[in-house]
Amino acid sequence: MNIEDISNKALKEAAKNLTPQFQKEAINSGWTSDVVMQMTVEEQNGDLYINYPQEIAQKVDELEYGTPTSPPNPAIRKFISSYSEGTEDVFEKVFEDISVDLGAFN
Repeated sequence: MNIEDISNKALKEAAKNLTPQFQKEAINSGWTSDVVMQMTVEEQNGDLYINYPQEIAQKVDELEYGTPTSPPNPAIRKFISSYSEGTEDVFEKVFEDISVDLGAFN
């Protein structure tokens, strides 16, 4: 397993752990639980994104970007913006673990 594989594995684990946090924050910002509970935080090519079924895509877009009669409520953009910075911590931890495994601190 190379460093990229290890990093992606760690980021996937972080994304999995962020799903309940995203769901809580979206519900707290006014999104309905029937929509939010179908959404997950995912990792793809080193980036985090919010995944959801196609069946709720229109509802998600309306909530996130608003409609002519309702204002936007950007729960996804807020979450990704705040937690994409947190992925740096994931990579730092991976590199620390690799360094320890290789005996860099001995």
